[in-house]
Amino acid sequence: MRIAHTTDPKQDILRRVGDLSGVQLTLNWVLTAVYEIPRDAKTVGGLYVPEKTASESAFQGKAHLVLKMGPLAFKDDDNVKFGDLRIEEGDWVFARAQDGSMLELNGVTMRLYKDVSILGKLDDPDAIW
Repeated sequence: MRIAHTTDPKQDILRRVGDLSGVQLTLNWVLTAVYEIPRDAKTVGGLYVPEKTASESAFQGKAHLVLKMGPLAFKDDDNVKFGDLRIEEGDWVFARAQDGSMLELNGVTMRLYKDVSILGKLDDPDAIW
């Protein structure tokens, strides 16, 4: 479902999250902000997104913005090989909501994942639902 955004979703999340310089993660943990469909959203085709769909995106959404990573996140080791997949802070990724621990920071819904729970990278958070 492609949303006609009035503001860039990445910049909106980063503005709402604020300064995370005091947040440090250990090992291979990845802190992500859940992409939430705006409450007054319309699709590119002009249809309004139902309120229930927008509100559920905080809990069921699969698209996330990577905010912070532990020092071992996405590093190959004896058990896990990420191949050519390179994920960095600021990338859009997708994961199963139930695989992460939900938390809220500065009013933004977030999930904390192990790097191996991140299933892939996205160019656009609207590409997956």
